Amino acid sequence: MSAFLFSNSSLLLGSTARDTLNLVEQDAEAGHRPAEVGYRLSVPAEPHGRRLATLLEQATHEPRACIHLRVSEDEWTADDNGRALRTIKRMTLFSVDPEVRPQY
Repeated sequence: MSAFLFSNSSLLLGSTARDTLNLVEQDAEAGHRPAEVGYRLSVPAEPHGRRLATLLEQATHEPRACIHLRVSEDEWTADDNGRALRTIKRMTLFSVDPEVRPQY
């Protein structure tokens, strides 16, 4: 799995293969649902790594991530109000890219 600046595959920030990108399960004690996953990224010294660091320093909101994945197994149910709920049971995660300006 990899992380790219602006989801641009020519601007590699880190990868699990190089141990510069690690997934971190967020526990319920930290105020997160147990199924949530975060990531840790060792930002490279290259210009695009420094650019990300600057953007994060200037961010006016908490950074998020743009994820690229393929779902291979899911389940749809409804909550008490009839809203659809999707549970992803199995997926392949390809990239998790820092996003300092969310698009949605």
